[in-house]
Amino acid sequence: MKISDCTLRDYVGSALTYNPSLDWHHIAELLSELDLDELEIGDPFSYKEDATFLKQLSSTIPVTTFYGPKRQSDLKVDLEYVKSLGLDGVIISIPASQQFAELKLPSADWAYRFELVEKAIEVSKDLGLYAVVTGEDSPSAGIRYLKEYLTIVMQAGAKKFRYAESVSKSLPMGTYQRIKELLSVVPGAEIEMHCHDMFGLALANGIAGVEAGATWISGTILGVGERGGNINTIDALSASKFLFNQTDRDLRNLSRVSRQLATMLGLSYLDSQRIIGERCFAFEQPLPLKHPQIYLPFDPREVGGEISVILSGKHSLETLEFMAEKFGITHDPAILTGVDAELRTALADTKKPLEENLVMRMFSRFTSSA
Repeated sequence: MKISDCTLRDYVGSALTYNPSLDWHHIAELLSELDLDELEIGDPFSYKEDATFLKQLSSTIPVTTFYGPKRQSDLKVDLEYVKSLGLDGVIISIPASQQFAELKLPSADWAYRFELVEKAIEVSKDLGLYAVVTGEDSPSAGIRYLKEYLTIVMQAGAKKFRYAESVSKSLPMGTYQRIKELLSVVPGAEIEMHCHDMFGLALANGIAGVEAGATWISGTILGVGERGGNINTIDALSASKFLFNQTDRDLRNLSRVSRQLATMLGLSYLDSQRIIGERCFAFEQPLPLKHPQIYLPFDPREVGGEISVILSGKHSLETLEFMAEKFGITHDPAILTGVDAELRTALADTKKPLEENLVMRMFSRFTSSA
């Protein structure tokens, strides 16, 4: 399972976050620190500033950009332009569904689309660009035509076919069945899942596709984007390592880098946000604190996190004992009881949970006076 991030197109390139002062270079640098397999950046045919940025970009990860061709006569000039930007590949987006084809192309006829995509792949390869073909609105396309589409795309030499769930109305079981059907016609074809999250099913649909044989997932940081958002790249990276056993994927900087990206992009998230939230691995009861390997699916340190304690009044003296031992503080029952009493008074006054650093100060006062 490989991961392609399109934060610098699907989100930054949308009206949701139009901000001319965003530091694209720094965002790209941070994305490159994650253990990703590909970056999809910008739309140079719609925005001149995207082209300027792409030309200046230096990345250790393969970079692609978006291209939605309409006519064969434009392909050579357009793709030479993409090549001049110094990119590794190009995302060739040609609608798979009838309704999208009628909106976007001079002809919605399947023969027109097949000839267009075949020629686009040929020109891309001649120029030394690898081709990723997006079947926009793939779930709405008739499966017979979609099978033919995939066959033509792979035979023409595309690197992969993106199954784009553009309208966000798929269920995971249906997604699984369609990807299985597609791969029965073209075994071994590289299929990428690009799903939207209107009903909170983006990741579920993406994983259903992977379980059916797809090999790529496309996402954005924190899943931001239009139509309910995209697959969360952070979730996809974590799933690849901990659910699909890609143990060589290094995610130790995932929390730090993702938090930096969220800040730069102006994104907010809950303290309990999975994987990167400050309280994601926080517990109050002693059992999960003492036996995290039983209560958690992975060691938090593998994503740059750590087990922490948060106290709301549902703790026990055993919880406080765990904290004292964690920080190497000498303690006895009298100290634990004293800290507990002061802690409960503070909780009643503040009416909000207390972080472990505040509790440790209470311990310091009791141990220094002991």
